[in-house]
Amino acid sequence: SFLVTVVTLNNVGNAFGIVIGCMFRDLEATLAVAPLFILPLMLFSGLFVNSGGIPPYFDWIKYISPMKYSFESFMLAEQKGLTYYCDDDELVVRDDCAVKVDADGVVMLRSDGTPQRQACYCPVSTGDQVLTRMDMNDNLTIGENILVLVALWVGFLSLAFTLLHRLVASREAERAKLLSNTNLKEAQARIDRTRS
Repeated sequence: SFLVTVVTLNNVGNAFGIVIGCMFRDLEATLAVAPLFILPLMLFSGLFVNSGGIPPYFDWIKYISPMKYSFESFMLAEQKGLTYYCDDDELVVRDDCAVKVDADGVVMLRSDGTPQRQACYCPVSTGDQVLTRMDMNDNLTIGENILVLVALWVGFLSLAFTLLHRLVASREAERAKLLSNTNLKEAQARIDRTRS
């Protein structure tokens, strides 16, 4: 599933690049505008900002982001069913942890008078907890994420074809207009030569 996801993401990225390239006639304009399209897709994919923390007015962006579906596919493949074990220095203190006692058996107190507790809780013990914190636990499966990537690939290629057709049609119209103006000038020059 890893290789399929990587290859599909690569194809979607290429198709998206073609879409951006077909939007503008000028290469410099395309290169200047491309980050404006790519950065929001990266930012709201769930990699940099947790999906649950995206403001509602930007929430729609994640659904057209190929990075979201590939990242979610990778996370599901890596985290589903995984068990973590914490070292002693990674444990945290909770209210249900045992109280600390000194060598004489006296309960150790904090400055506010409450008993000190030993660190006993591992904050992340399963991969499913990681997926829940990343807001990915009840979303799509790996196969469904790959299907969405394929759909985005087909959609971006269709959009690229449409934009390319529009771009070529406008260039051909300009070329025809230029040629007709050139032919008119040549015809006028022939008429002027025959009159003199």
